[in-house]
Amino acid sequence: MTLSDTALGRLRPVQAGWYAGQDVWSSCYGPAMRLADDARRFDVSPAWQAWPGAVAALRHAAALDAHSTWRHATGLADRLCDALGAPRQGQRSGGQAIITFPDADGTGLRALTAAGLTASGRAGRLRIAFHLWNDEDDVGAVAAALAGVDRGASSR
Repeated sequence: MTLSDTALGRLRPVQAGWYAGQDVWSSCYGPAMRLADDARRFDVSPAWQAWPGAVAALRHAAALDAHSTWRHATGLADRLCDALGAPRQGQRSGGQAIITFPDADGTGLRALTAAGLTASGRAGRLRIAFHLWNDEDDVGAVAAALAGVDRGASSR
């Protein structure tokens, strides 16, 4: 962008990120950032390399049937609950694609991580989220990794 000195003085950057800092490399981590004195203060992160992929991904996502995608993800979560002998979660609301189990000491999360699976631990609970790209094999892998974990003991 090219700006006159008047415009530069009047306009305020609303999406300034690290790339808009006076010294971009000291602007990466904050917490304070001094914006560039010139029009670069309006620059956003140079992520244009990802835009062609984003266009294809957005077209694909827009073409998906939301109800079948929801049924797929919640169905996998239900199958995991069944495999672990746990109650299905979110049944009143039509199911949940994200399920949690007590895991106060992190035993379950460590078991999944050791098996090469990605999950998260939040507030003493193991959090597992199913998405469009997951399948029955993923349910089996999670169930196998958690088979030896005493989920009741990890909540004490």
